[in-house]
Amino acid sequence: MNYFDSHAHYDDKRFKQDREELLRELLPSCGVSNVINVGCDVKSSEMSIHLAEKYDYIYAAVGVHPHELYDMSSQTISEN
Repeated sequence: MNYFDSHAHYDDKRFKQDREELLRELLPSCGVSNVINVGCDVKSSEMSIHLAEKYDYIYAAVGVHPHELYDMSSQTISEN
């Protein structure tokens, strides 16, 4: 059986120490076939894109919560 993780935050600082090992080994071997890693601010959205580029089974959803708009600008939007 394959699982699709439809809302993950593997960019979170709680995964900093073992993120690469977890994503490289644990998830695929446990039957997780696809993951949507969700960004909630500029930094986490950029990290979600990075993870999606690195792992073929991860997809990025990018966005910004309204209370995280402090680091948004028209330049930020055009860069990304």
